[in-house]
Amino acid sequence: MNSKLVLFFQNNAVYIVAVLFAIPYIIRYFNSQEQKDSSQALDLAVKQNSAENAKSSPTIINDKAKVINKKYPNLKSKDSDRLKTIAQKIAFSLGTNPEDNHIIFNGSVELFNIRALVEDENTVVKLLKTTTGTFPIVEDYYYSLFTRSRNLKTDLYKYLSAENISQLRVAYKKANKNWI
Repeated sequence: MNSKLVLFFQNNAVYIVAVLFAIPYIIRYFNSQEQKDSSQALDLAVKQNSAENAKSSPTIINDKAKVINKKYPNLKSKDSDRLKTIAQKIAFSLGTNPEDNHIIFNGSVELFNIRALVEDENTVVKLLKTTTGTFPIVEDYYYSLFTRSRNLKTDLYKYLSAENISQLRVAYKKANKNWI
């Protein structure tokens, strides 16, 4: 038996060494495929959210709002409705509402979007000052319901002036929050 094992290793040593050297590359390949699959699933989720938000259907909005409300079990329905309205008004004021956007040329040029040319910065600042403790909820509503998967913080830095952002920071610092 011992001689058969030695004979097997002698005859197949090259193959055994090749397999041992190939194992790390095979593992790396499968790990990279898992990463590609997860990034593709995330990309598809963003595209689906954007497509659903572009319809602005009240039933879709209510269904998504219920999902968001499950994240925040202590949130009262009255507060939820108020924050949802604030997120919608922010989307309209910044010109990021999907009903207003007519995006062509790979998302770089917006045609016929008059509202996006002139943002109502004062309204946005006034609304966000009332949500010092609930900014993440407004951010979730903004992303999931009223825009095409846009990040609220990114849009604030893009559309608001430095003076308006500093006003928001001061208001949030007074409430001991550091959202922006």
